[in-house]
Formats: sequence, structure tokens, C-alpha cells
Amino acid sequence: MKLTLDDLDGGLRKAAELVLKEYRSGYGITLSYGSDQGRCLFSCAVTNALCEAGVAASYVSVQAFLRAIKLTYNDPDGGESESSLLRDRLNARVFIIDGLGTCKSSSWSLGILDELISGARRAGMTLVATTPLESRELEKWLNDNTFDGVFDRLLQRSPFASVEANNLEKAERARSIARLIGA
Repeated sequence: MKLTLDDLDGGLRKAAELVLKEYRSGYGITLSYGSDQGRCLFSCAVTNALCEAGVAASYVSVQAFLRAIKLTYNDPDGGESESSLLRDRLNARVFIIDGLGTCKSSSWSLGILDELISGARRAGMTLVATTPLESRELEKWLNDNTFDGVFDRLLQRSPFASVEANNLEKAERARSIARLIGA
């Protein structure tokens, strides 16, 4: 079954349409949504819609990606490596990270996520992230351990929006302000 924007409703649909409208500007969104299923539906539908429009989009589930990287450490054949997995994900116009805050916060996991977020920024990719956490919880989770500034790098061009609070207009205003000040 291929997920499309028609599978989304309410705030998720509005958020997806906002991403599709704004991705060229380099501005994404960090979307807080409590339901695992809703976040995954959103991420997959947006990825599919971008690809159908001819836009190179890369999707990664945080938990699955971290598991894949761990598997490379025990690969006796030397197949995939951590650096090749990271490089492959950062080879698109839009990068979608699904499930920030859904795995244990450790120096290792945050280091990988910091590399993904910073790499996407350096490559000029539009970053779209989903999380079950509210803004302060996500900031604490991302800046845990020694990785101060990860939250700021994420939000630099991907303003936070909570679908439950229906504040997508706030994210649009934040994006407009960031454009004006050249962030």
C-alpha cells in the first residue's frame, strides 16, 4: 500500500501541504505529534509525494537507522559501513527523520543524530523531523550528554509545530521571520 496525502487528515494534512509548498526554500518543519502511527503516516506520505513530484527525498526512521548502523559494526563481510549509511541518507533535496526522541538518549545515538542533522544542514537539504515530544522535552533529549546545540541546529531552519496544539501558523510565522533575518 502506497501512502499518499489523501491518507492524512486535519493538522497532519496541513503540515504535509506546508512541507510540499515550502521545501524549495530550504525550510522544513519539526512536527510534534503524539501518535506513532500518525508520525509514520505523515513521513511516508510526504516522502512519496515529494518523490512523485520528482524531488529527491530521503526518509529514515530513527530507531531502524540506529539498528542498521549497529549491524555494520558486526558485519564480517565488510558490506555496509556507518559512513556509507550516513552518506546515502544525505544525498537528497529533502531529508525526513521520523521519530526523534523515540530511542534511548546516549552519547552514541545523539552523536549519530547530530551527524545527520548537521550533515543535512551543510548539504543545504530541507530537513523535516517528527517527534512525540513537545519542544522543551525534545530540547532536553537532544542536548543531553555532550551535544549542546543539536536542538538549535535542528530548529534553525525547521521551526517546531505541534499538531495537537494546531499551531502550524506559528511555524509559518517563525519560518517567515527566519527568512527575513537570513537564518
